[in-house]
Amino acid sequence: MELHYSVMIINFKRSILPLPGDTGRHSMETHMNNPTRHDPYAPVHKGIRAAHMRCLTAIGAIDVESDPAVAALAADLTDHLAMCAAHLAHENAVIHAALQARRPGAAADAEEDHDDHLGSFQELRRLVERLVAAPAGRRGEPVAALYRRFARFVADDLIHMDHEEHDLLRDLQAVFTDAELQEMEGCIVASIPPAEMVLFMDAILGALPPADRDGLLAAMRAAMPQDAYSELMAGIERRRASRQILQNGA
Repeated sequence: MELHYSVMIINFKRSILPLPGDTGRHSMETHMNNPTRHDPYAPVHKGIRAAHMRCLTAIGAIDVESDPAVAALAADLTDHLAMCAAHLAHENAVIHAALQARRPGAAADAEEDHDDHLGSFQELRRLVERLVAAPAGRRGEPVAALYRRFARFVADDLIHMDHEEHDLLRDLQAVFTDAELQEMEGCIVASIPPAEMVLFMDAILGALPPADRDGLLAAMRAAMPQDAYSELMAGIERRRASRQILQNGA
């Protein structure tokens, strides 16, 4: 999978680098943040926002005296942070690299935010480990620290995603065609291994309106082999079942 991903990235970068002396091939400045244009951020960012809110609520509402609930919360947060880190890597490798090639410096602020997020992930993982290691009766302070730190990360990420959806998307739509933006998105999707795809689709499907969710599921069924689609949906159901203790209490 990693080799296949690398080959796709190399071929993709070759396709979008400006040709020597090319001054008009990619000039589309009239398409500035146009809602009718392709938006590679919308579905995944909607899913991440919803998952952020779900995780923050779960931390705040957890029964810290329940060992199963603490274990379920730790597993869910670990998966969520892994998904967020993968999302940053996808954007850096494909979207930001492509934008920097066409419009140098345009992705600099977003990449700085990504570096800050990587530091946040490390801190949050340590706080999760601290909560798991604490015995019953001594979990109040660790869970409060985790709640506050995760809330700060969510606040930062909401601002960051808004920046991408307005400033970066405007730049992307100015210098890429919709076909090129769709190629970027397809390159990212093709690189995601099945276990990671479960995390993303669990978040995205839970954040979409019914009509959009049904349309996406129909498109997935049509495009994927039946066994792969069934395995994906089963993985999503297992994740949701594992979180049930966080919704019901223990």
